[in-house]
Amino acid sequence: MFWRLLFVVLPSLFFSSFAFSYTWSNNSGIYGSPDAACRGAFALQMGGLEYVSAVININNGDSPGGNCVVTYKRESGETALLYGIGFARSGNGCEGGGTYEPSTGICKSNLNDGDRCEDQTGGTKTDPMIYDSAAGKCLNFTDSGKKPTCAHLGNLGGSQGYTIKGVLDSTGNAVAPPTSASNLDCEVATISTSDCKINVKGEISCNITGSFTGNVMTTGKDTKPLLCGQNGEKCPDQTPEVKAESSPCSLSGPSSSQSCTATSSTEAEGSQSCGSMNGSYVCVTKQPTSNGTKIDTTVKSTTNGDGSSDVVKTEVGTKTKCTDVKTCTSTTSTTTTTTHTSSTGKTTNSSNCTGSGCKPDGTGITNGGTGGNGDGEGGDDSEASASDDCAKPVVCGGDIIQCAILNQQFLTMCTLRKLPTDKEKADLASSIADENKKIDELQKEMDDKAKGVLDKFKAGSGGGSVVDCLPDYPISGPYGMSLNMKFSAVCPYLSPFRMAMMIVAYLLAARMISKEL
Repeated sequence: MFWRLLFVVLPSLFFSSFAFSYTWSNNSGIYGSPDAACRGAFALQMGGLEYVSAVININNGDSPGGNCVVTYKRESGETALLYGIGFARSGNGCEGGGTYEPSTGICKSNLNDGDRCEDQTGGTKTDPMIYDSAAGKCLNFTDSGKKPTCAHLGNLGGSQGYTIKGVLDSTGNAVAPPTSASNLDCEVATISTSDCKINVKGEISCNITGSFTGNVMTTGKDTKPLLCGQNGEKCPDQTPEVKAESSPCSLSGPSSSQSCTATSSTEAEGSQSCGSMNGSYVCVTKQPTSNGTKIDTTVKSTTNGDGSSDVVKTEVGTKTKCTDVKTCTSTTSTTTTTTHTSSTGKTTNSSNCTGSGCKPDGTGITNGGTGGNGDGEGGDDSEASASDDCAKPVVCGGDIIQCAILNQQFLTMCTLRKLPTDKEKADLASSIADENKKIDELQKEMDDKAKGVLDKFKAGSGGGSVVDCLPDYPISGPYGMSLNMKFSAVCPYLSPFRMAMMIVAYLLAARMISKEL
């Protein structure tokens, strides 16, 4: 009884639990489509001859299958037909719930490229199984073609920050292109641009917020790849930089003819920051600038027949100033300096300069100046002029911050140099008179107090032989100062000294009288 039940239950479980997709087979193998079965049988029979095409006939009757007539090329290059290739169909449906087309024997999937397959066997969270129409089945995301890969990224939705190579629009502003290409050649649409930076060469990079469109990016000369932001990478801020470079002159070559090149440059990147303000999308642009100087120097030395020598130094200078993208002007100068040394050692120099870069003093373009000569050379090429006349305002052009600093310095200088007005002079004289009056009053007060002390001293002495000590006497001084004269502390010590002085005085008087007698 058990075995009978087992034989009944097992087949029903087997055929109800498993569904087999259609396959096409013949003596060359089992294939997923009629065309593949025809190609496999042709390769088995005809070896390395070229398969061109096939006419496929499908039989959907009791013995499903079909046959094909293959067109191929012989070794001579002529085309020929091969008959007799047949195949049988097995299985009971299309994989993934697709629709079977009886005329072609092909299963047409109900899924579109990039759709996530219901059966995720073999897939992971980061590498899911998605439908690939070219393969006719579900594949891992990493194994799929470009079309399903890009379509799947578009299906995921969302947005992310990227850095992209920018372009110049019709008004000359730095902007991000509407679409860009990811490293998978998938199209990324620009949703918004936060900021861009640009140099005078026109090289632009912009930070954008973008999202995948689901399309494959058509590559070409205008394709702009993403620079960063992929695979969760965070893009840096587009802070404009100021770059300064210099290379000094280092003469090389034989002593009779040496040469070198010196360069210096300063480049300030421009920027464009965009955002919403009062409901409007506003962009603020700062143009890039650069200044560069190049000096080509040659020095040639010759010795003359009379023992004298000449050294000719030639400096060809080029100064380039850029005020915007590919908006540059250049000036040049050629300075020739000749040094002649006679046979006796006497040296004479002569120099001349030609070109638009020559200065009024006859010198040419120099390398790396910082504006010390007042001609605006070097630095940011701001220009300014100011005179000693404070009635004339400062004339300044270039960096607005530097101009503001210069103007403030000029105003401060003029304030310090300004002479006092008549009112200020009168106020100063009045203040001086008031202070002198206070000093006189304090002096009189001190004199009166000193006289009072002296009078008390005289009154205390009384002309007798014994002098009583004066009482202690406090004295109040100016500005809150005070002094207490303590006579009681010194009187005991002054009495013997007084007696000694009197004895000395008597002896001296006696001696003087005795000599006169």
